[in-house]
Amino acid sequence: MSTFLMKLDDILGQVALYDDKVVISRSGLLAISLYGTTGDKTIPINQITAVEFRDPKFLIDGYLKFYYLGSTEKTPPGVSKHAPENAVSVSPKNSKIAREIKYYIEKCI
Repeated sequence: MSTFLMKLDDILGQVALYDDKVVISRSGLLAISLYGTTGDKTIPINQITAVEFRDPKFLIDGYLKFYYLGSTEKTPPGVSKHAPENAVSVSPKNSKIAREIKYYIEKCI
């Protein structure tokens, strides 16, 4: 049974961190209009090979991106190249939680 640790909730996606997996979900009108209703993406932590975090800058959101064996770079049309299905945008208010998620996963891999 997985233990929930923390959650990042941003406008284009949510990341739920468990002790053994990451779940990326998309909810909200804007996220659904860009990504569709593809469902949640679950990535076991033991399959993650790298985590990339870019801090948000003035008027530009950052991102939290997960790399794993077999991951693809499918990006919906009209969405930044830094927002494929294995990433979520990060606004300034969520940069601290994104950094905590990154550090937790890096400790595990």
